[in-house]
Order: sequence, then structure tokens, then C-alpha cells
Amino acid sequence: GMPAALPRETRPRAPGLYLHLPFCSSICPYCDFSVRRAGVPARKRFVEHLVAEVPLAASEWTDPTPFDTVYFGGGTPSLLPSVDLARVLDACREHLPLAPAPWVFLEANPEDATPETCAAWRALGVRTVSLGVQSFSDDALRFLGRRHDGRRARAATETALDAGFDTVSVDLIFGLPGQTEEAWRRDLEAVVDLAPGHV
Repeated sequence: GMPAALPRETRPRAPGLYLHLPFCSSICPYCDFSVRRAGVPARKRFVEHLVAEVPLAASEWTDPTPFDTVYFGGGTPSLLPSVDLARVLDACREHLPLAPAPWVFLEANPEDATPETCAAWRALGVRTVSLGVQSFSDDALRFLGRRHDGRRARAATETALDAGFDTVSVDLIFGLPGQTEEAWRRDLEAVVDLAPGHV
């Protein structure tokens, strides 16, 4: 007969791989993460070092269970050209036990999400793109030091939805100083109207 299904708690869990890309085009005043502004040469150097570090980390990794997720977080991973993201992914495939088609997540700024970049990310195997929208209100975005406005936030979400990712996720920030219930309701109505797969 069929083996009984294991209860959820005892099923082996596949590990996930988190890759931190610490670069941003500007540092938002509310940000608490390890990030820095840097030009293209510093970003290129970082990719070189990250690619060199993967085999070093892999030599310490003893779990043979394949990684089923790869998460590019930051910072702003979408600042890196997709060829650089591909080099990092290739190094991971070469040295670590990666599932044949891991679920690749990419955090992106709305201003980086164009039809061209979305197509390139899809070609890389990105299945979830997470957009740092934060708000659809121009005033709130100015206060947060963001480089996009509400119109760009909507357009970027639509572009990502059209690109065919398995999941488009939109980040919103609640509880800004002076944020009214009405302003929060407007943000929620805007995101519900766009209908991403995850908020």
C-alpha cells in the first residue's frame, strides 16, 4: 500500500538561500538594513567577491538537501544588471545543492521594473518579484525619501504583473507619522485595484 503521509512537522524541510546585495541608489531615512550607496565599480567588485565566496561557504555546508528557494534581498538587488545576478546564481548552482528550478525571489525598486528588466529577471528564473512600493501617495513617498512617485508605483506593479511572474508582491508601510486612516485606506484600495498576488 501507499506509505502514510508524514505529519507536516516531521517532513524534511528544504533549506533556502538568502543572498544580501547591500546597494541602494539612495538611503531611505527609515531604513534599518545593512546598505550603502556605491557606484558601478564597487558593485562589480562586490559581485566578484560574492562569486568567490560561494565555494568557500559551500565547503562548510554539509546538508545534502537541495535549496528549493534563492532569495535576492538587500539593499536593492534590482540595481545589479541581470548578467551579474546570473553569475551569482551560476556560482550557487555549481557549488551548492540547488534544486533543478529553485523558487527565485528578487526584491526590486519600482523605478527598476521596466518591461526589459522584468523580461531579463524572468529569463533568470525569478518567480517572485517583490516591489518596494511603500505607498501610492506622492506626499508619503517624498517623506520616505523614495525615488518613485505614486504613478510610477502603479505602472511598475502593472509592468511586473504583465511580465508573467508566478507572484508579484507589493510592500506597503503602515503607521507613518501623521498617516490618517483615510490615507491608509487609499493605499489599500490602490493595491487591491492592482491585484498583485501578495501584499
